[in-house]
Amino acid sequence: MAIAGVKKIEIIAHLCWLDQLMARLSKHGVVEVKKAGEKKITALCSSFEETVKESEEKLKAIKYIVQYLKNFVTSQTVKDEVKAGKFVLKKEEISAIIQRTDIFNEEKECRFLENEKQELQRKKNNLKEQIRQLRPWQNLTISLEELVDTKHVSFLLGKIPEKKCSLLGKELNNYENVIFNEINTEKNVKYGIVIFLKEEAEQIQTVLKKYSFNQVILPFFPATSGEMLVQTKQLIEKIEIKQKQLEEKAKKKAKGFIDFVILSDYYEVIQKKEDVKKNFLKTESVFYITGWILVDKQKKVKDDLENRFPEIEIHFTHSQEGEDVPVALKNKKIVEPFEVITDLYGRPFYSGMDPTPVLALFYALFFGLCITDAGYGIILCLITSLSLFYFRKTMDEQLRKFMHLFFLGGICTILMGMMTGGWFGMTVKWKLFDPINDLQVFFAIALILGVIHIICGLGMKIYENIVHKEWQAAIWDQSLWILLILSAIGWAITKMGIFAGGFALLFKLGICVGALGIICFQGRGVDKNLGEKTDKMYTLLWITMIIGFSLRINGIFKFISAFFSAFSFLGIIYLGRKNIISLLGRIGLGCYALYGSTAYLGDILSYSRLVALGLGTGIVGLVVNKIAGVAGQAPIYISIILVPLILILGHTFNLVINVLSAFVHSCRLQYVEFFTKFYQSGGRFFKPFREEYKYITVKSEDIYD
Repeated sequence: MAIAGVKKIEIIAHLCWLDQLMARLSKHGVVEVKKAGEKKITALCSSFEETVKESEEKLKAIKYIVQYLKNFVTSQTVKDEVKAGKFVLKKEEISAIIQRTDIFNEEKECRFLENEKQELQRKKNNLKEQIRQLRPWQNLTISLEELVDTKHVSFLLGKIPEKKCSLLGKELNNYENVIFNEINTEKNVKYGIVIFLKEEAEQIQTVLKKYSFNQVILPFFPATSGEMLVQTKQLIEKIEIKQKQLEEKAKKKAKGFIDFVILSDYYEVIQKKEDVKKNFLKTESVFYITGWILVDKQKKVKDDLENRFPEIEIHFTHSQEGEDVPVALKNKKIVEPFEVITDLYGRPFYSGMDPTPVLALFYALFFGLCITDAGYGIILCLITSLSLFYFRKTMDEQLRKFMHLFFLGGICTILMGMMTGGWFGMTVKWKLFDPINDLQVFFAIALILGVIHIICGLGMKIYENIVHKEWQAAIWDQSLWILLILSAIGWAITKMGIFAGGFALLFKLGICVGALGIICFQGRGVDKNLGEKTDKMYTLLWITMIIGFSLRINGIFKFISAFFSAFSFLGIIYLGRKNIISLLGRIGLGCYALYGSTAYLGDILSYSRLVALGLGTGIVGLVVNKIAGVAGQAPIYISIILVPLILILGHTFNLVINVLSAFVHSCRLQYVEFFTKFYQSGGRFFKPFREEYKYITVKSEDIYD
């Protein structure tokens, strides 16, 4: 369902047409190029691995320039233009930009500016560290180089906690040949110098350590600390002037920032083309391309290439069994946004089916039921539509699909809100039911939707089995479950008095047939070793026994049903001698499969989360309105600010939380309750070769004419 047909394409053409042909393929954007194996065409014995590296080097250089200069763009207009994209240019305009821009020279200049700036900053940091070291010693009146030990005397600079300084001074006074001078005080720390005889060094060091005196080592300058501070500050000022000059040069260069952005985008595409070339094979005169193409585009591509390039050969072939065929989804515009939900789980295999069309209906419905507030739906539609309009040029395809998804979710939220009467936490009179007062109705709707959803999942598996001609699996592995589920629900409804009592017998019969059929026929493949005639007889006996037992259990045609049940049972025992699983083993396997009915019950009950989320949205909105109402009783000068603030913040929080919950839980219902019934993911995305510019649009047929 909605999986686009894909064929293998092979192209052989003259080398002179290589660039032009690649341009045409990229413009069509429907061909995925794959690695060409040399065994396919033995004449093409070399590849394009030696492709020119100039574009790669230019791309690396231009990316560096853009990264460096973006910090120096001062014009808000330029920033807005780059952010908004896309610049519409003719190929001649791009060529003109390339002509006037020496990329490698520009890179060299930018690197020089950056290196100079880093070097100046390093010097500036060193000078700042020097100032930090010298500042406490600015009152020192002798030059630092004079503070050198003599033959008999030692000089020791250091710092000590202020509260211990007086104690240190008192103890040092006990020594006749020791001088301690305080130089400065900063942040409860005293800075000073100790002068003592070397012969008393050991005793003095012990005293200093006792009072936490820490030695400070300063560089040997031919000037005092104060003089050095002045000189250092002057050096920093000179460095800052040079930094400003470098910054001005960078800003001047950044005036051409748009050109560099355009070149970055252009060479990005050129590099992608060079990477694609590595998948080709070539000789001295021709080249060979192979890949995958969308079936509905093959005629258009073939006609276009043959009309443009006379020396060309194009072949289309179907994929072979076991080949890794890429998968492209093809859905109507209204369904396309829901492809992101499928892709989050995983693409289907090429031989499988796309669940998106069915998923779209249920997902939108569940999303709306999770919020059930028309006011929130309107806000959601406004936000997404404005985002799609204002960011239409820069928004990528995936994000655009998400925005459309939430827009459609907002539409369904409006419809569900109108049904339940919910408008920004308030309830209006015109509604089908009230979720709070009619909770049983809301709960019944959720469960009914759950049953329909699960039955649709089983129905899609039946469809898939029929497509692959697995008739018995369609009947025994899915149809019996549908019969059992619907019969069990119908029987429960008759017990509630909704249906007439006469239907009870019919539903009970359906339960018996479904349950016995599952017991007898789950794992039908074990009978394949029987002969064709015996297999048909064997199946007929099982069906006869199921119907007979079902009639006998319900008291219908007691004698006849008992006879046919016993007859078919004996026939099964006789034919079952040739089966690879014993009769008891077969019934045991079926009973284990029947145990899966509890999982179906759990799946159906899990749809009650729709009720919880739907009620939660309305209740929280109601609470926000109540709080705002209480705030409205305050004095007017307070309430005029407080009430709007409470309403805006409260409803914004409620909207954001519930949109997130609706998205997550609607996904969960698809992935856990729906997909597990039929869906197999693991397919590879179809990634066609095309020009994808981020900032520019080339206004020409292609870049080669």
